[in-house]
Amino acid sequence: MAESTAPTNLLRSQGWDVVAAYLEAHPAWQRLYGETRVMQHPTNSVRRFGPAVDRFRTALAEGRIHHDGDADLRRHLLNARLVRGRGAADDDGHALHTLEKPGPGRLIDAAVASVVAFEAMATAPPIEPRFVSTYETEGLTAAGR
Repeated sequence: MAESTAPTNLLRSQGWDVVAAYLEAHPAWQRLYGETRVMQHPTNSVRRFGPAVDRFRTALAEGRIHHDGDADLRRHLLNARLVRGRGAADDDGHALHTLEKPGPGRLIDAAVASVVAFEAMATAPPIEPRFVSTYETEGLTAAGR
């Protein structure tokens, strides 16, 4: 995969500082950027996606997740079926769940993206503070520019 097509380069070109990317399955990007920056997050695996769904549901029940009322997100969340998987959680053995489409045309992409985004927020490495010089905070420019 050409480096210019990697998602982190696209985001960097738009001014984002990419500290982590949670992707379905892109081993080439992991090789390019490392496993600590690009994490595989297979949403079709109850074993891997189930704990994320669990944390999302807990945060939702505790009122720690809110959204701005976006109609697409609301529809996708309402469309998503909670399905009990065959696996069990490693910590206490409780049942794991995943999300499933209830039928053709009943999209759940935004619901799945919400779970992955919450997981990224909860598990991403801490962001190192960026050095800010006095020149930046005071609006000064260097001589000769």
